[in-house]
Amino acid sequence: MGSNVTLTHQELLSIAPEVRAKLRLAVSSRRVATEAQPVLENTSEAFDNFLHTMVSQYEVLPDGGIRVPDVYEQYFKEHSDEDEVPMMVVSKESSAIRELEAVLDNKGAVNCIIDPGSSIISMSEGVCHAFSIPYDNKFKIPMQSANGEIDHTLGLARNVPFKIDSITFYLQVHVIRSPAYDVLWGRPFDILGETLVQNFRDESQLITVHDPNSSASISIPTKPRSRPRFPNPTSGRSFRPSS
Repeated sequence: MGSNVTLTHQELLSIAPEVRAKLRLAVSSRRVATEAQPVLENTSEAFDNFLHTMVSQYEVLPDGGIRVPDVYEQYFKEHSDEDEVPMMVVSKESSAIRELEAVLDNKGAVNCIIDPGSSIISMSEGVCHAFSIPYDNKFKIPMQSANGEIDHTLGLARNVPFKIDSITFYLQVHVIRSPAYDVLWGRPFDILGETLVQNFRDESQLITVHDPNSSASISIPTKPRSRPRFPNPTSGRSFRPSS
C-alpha cells in the first residue's frame, strides 16, 4: 500500500473530481471589475424597506389575510399637488344600438337595426302586415326566445326591396312574430352591401354601402335605435335571432 503509483494528468483528472474542478477554476478566464462595487450583505433588510416605502397602509382581514391598497391609487394620493397626471381614456358602460332608415317595397320608411352578430335578416310580423309583404310559410327555421325556449319563424319573404337613398337591396327576410324591433339587418346585408362602418368618440356612426348591381356607393350616418313603430297583429312571445 505504501508503494508509489505513477498517473498521467488525464488519469488523475478522470478519477479526482475535486482536483478537476480546482484546475478548471485556475485556468478559466474571468471578468474582473475595474472598480470596487458595493455588495449588499443583508438583502432582507432592503426588501423590508422597499415594502415599507411602497405600502404605507394596509388592512388586516378577519381571516388573517392582508389587503394592500392599489399602488397607482396610492401614488396619485401622495402626489396630488404635482402636475396633472394624464388620464386614461376608457369605454362607457353601454352605448345605444344604431339603425338606418330605409324605404320598404316603395311603400314607406322603416327603421332597420344593423347587427353583424346575427346570421339572418328578419322583420316583425307587424311590419309584414303593415306593408303587405308576402312570405313562404313553409320555410321556417328554429329560433330561441329570450327565456331559452325554442320556436320557429313564421316564414321567409324572398327578394324584399329595401331602398337606401338611390340604392336598392333585395333581401331574403325571415318573418318573426314579435321581436323587439321592426327590421334587423344581419350578416347577409353586410356581405351584399360590402358595408364599411366607422365609429367615432362622440358615439356617432357612419356606414358606407355599395350597390351590388352597379359601382355606386353612398355613406349614411346612422341614428340611435328607436322603439318599434309597427305593433304585432297577434299576441305571442318575443323572439330574437339565434346566432
